[in-house]
Amino acid sequence: TDLAALDLPLGALTDGRGLRQSPRGSETIAGVATTRYWIETENSQGGAPGAAFAGDVWTSPQGVLMKIDGRSLYKGRASTVRATFHNIRVGPQDPALFQLPQGYNRMQVPAEDLQAMIESFQRFRLPR
Repeated sequence: TDLAALDLPLGALTDGRGLRQSPRGSETIAGVATTRYWIETENSQGGAPGAAFAGDVWTSPQGVLMKIDGRSLYKGRASTVRATFHNIRVGPQDPALFQLPQGYNRMQVPAEDLQAMIESFQRFRLPR
C-alpha cells in the first residue's frame, strides 16, 4: 500500500529517530488483534525538516499498520490523518511479482535524485 497520499512523515514513523511512543492497550481492528500506541515524533534528522506526527497508531504483532488517527505536519502542511486498513493478508510474496518483464532494463536511481527525475518526467507528459 502506498501511504504517500496520507501526507505522513513516514520516515519519522519507520526509522525510529525522534520517536516517542507509549502503549495504550489492545484492540481488534478489522478482525486483527492490535496494540494501540500513542506516538509523537519530530523528524529533523535525515528526513523532512519540521515533519511531525502526533496520534494513535494500531499495529499487529507482526508490525502490520492497521489504523492511524492523528495530526501530521509534512512539507509545511498540517492535516488530520485517519485511515483504517482492511482485508490484510500476511504472508510471503511471490518473487515473480518483483521481476521485470522480459525485454525491460532495470534503472537504479539514487534516492536523492528520485524527486528531480519524477518532476522532469511530469514536464514531458504528452497531451491526451
